[in-house]
Amino acid sequence: THAQQQHEGKARTDARTDTPRALESSNTDETMSGISCEDRCQDEFNKFKLQNSQKGDKRRYLVFRIIDEKIKLVEEAPETKTWDDFLESLSSDDKDGAYGIYDMHCEGPDGRILQKVIFVAWSPDTLPVKAKMLYGSSREGFKADLGSGIAYTIQATDISDLDEKEVTDMVVKGR
Repeated sequence: THAQQQHEGKARTDARTDTPRALESSNTDETMSGISCEDRCQDEFNKFKLQNSQKGDKRRYLVFRIIDEKIKLVEEAPETKTWDDFLESLSSDDKDGAYGIYDMHCEGPDGRILQKVIFVAWSPDTLPVKAKMLYGSSREGFKADLGSGIAYTIQATDISDLDEKEVTDMVVKGR
């Protein structure tokens, strides 16, 4: 009926402004590809991004991989690890991609220490097409699930895309 159609139309609008609302997904942790992340990913990222303002053990990076249709945290590295260690971990399997979060510390032009969280989406050219599509279509949803706190995002298909000096320059110059 017309009254029923009007009621259904109202259900999809914001009651305060009477403007249409976006349809909400039933699973907010699911990416466009249908891949979701484990709750632990979000919990550990939240601890990671706040670690520099707290006492205790700190981690230099986190590495995530898609395993059994879920994004899972597969490695946590102590603060003593380096950018090269991070790259080695990301690229350890040329048939698998990864997402990495790195806690970059470098000196700015004014002598201040800059601390920035960098998100790296690693999808090497050697990746099978299905895996490349899965990592690519899951990236933005995964970043959204992690929430705020990521200063820079790098999409890399070759290890040369992750030159430490270039990444440091990007952070120092704020671009």
